[in-house]
Amino acid sequence: MMWVRVITVLSLLLRSGWILAGGIEGTVIEVSDGDTLTLVDSEKRRHKIRLVGIDAPEIKQEFGPESKQHLSELVLNRAVVMVDKKLDRNGRDIAKLMVSDPNCNHPACTKNHDVGRMQLMAGMAWWVRARPHEQSDSERGYYEFDEFEARAKLKGLWQDNHAVPPWEWRKRKVKSWNS
Repeated sequence: MMWVRVITVLSLLLRSGWILAGGIEGTVIEVSDGDTLTLVDSEKRRHKIRLVGIDAPEIKQEFGPESKQHLSELVLNRAVVMVDKKLDRNGRDIAKLMVSDPNCNHPACTKNHDVGRMQLMAGMAWWVRARPHEQSDSERGYYEFDEFEARAKLKGLWQDNHAVPPWEWRKRKVKSWNS
């Protein structure tokens, strides 16, 4: 009888979202670029999210459109879970986003694929070493390895030996505007 109570309580907690450790379920309705998207939760609230731990090429930068397209293919109009939401130094929402396997189109599919890592593995973003406080030690290790492997396999933007990280590209743009 006690097991029935435990299972019932766990079932209720799962449905209420408590076990998602602060996760917010929603559907991605817009992809702005390779690391920024908008999702709508079950209460119809919009959340504009920058993916934690990565920086993708800007839209006007080389590989920017490809990075946005890849992210769109992964998440646009799909159910996702946003976890570990926090604010960055500019007050923007940052979070890890989890999605089910791209080959699974059933709503019951487990959302266990980290979208940021998927962007890194495809060579569509850089791992951001400059913001280590945004991730745990293990997450940093996975992200670093995923970027390293994409570089070694010359995937995506790593086909270009002189790929410019977006933070450097933005600095160059600011300097050219101020000149």
